[in-house]
Amino acid sequence: MNNRNQGQSNRQQALTPTPAPTPAPTVSHMNVFTVDEYERDGKTQKRWTKIGAAFPHKEGSGFSIELKAFPVDGRLVVLPPDHADDRNNK
Repeated sequence: MNNRNQGQSNRQQALTPTPAPTPAPTVSHMNVFTVDEYERDGKTQKRWTKIGAAFPHKEGSGFSIELKAFPVDGRLVVLPPDHADDRNNK
């Protein structure tokens, strides 16, 4: 193969379309937790309690939050569901 053919081959490779990246899955809701710190055997540990869910507004930015309990300290943690955790499927 001479240099002229090599240039055509490189151009053909450059023109080959690359597949578009797959879009990230849309999140239908977020889980709402309260986190309590406590000490056990001299070590500080955390207890995560799911107390509700947050749902995105259909019209755009913002969330509706539904709580089954209120945190004592006023702190909420909102995270996407962990699909590996089968407790989310209940």
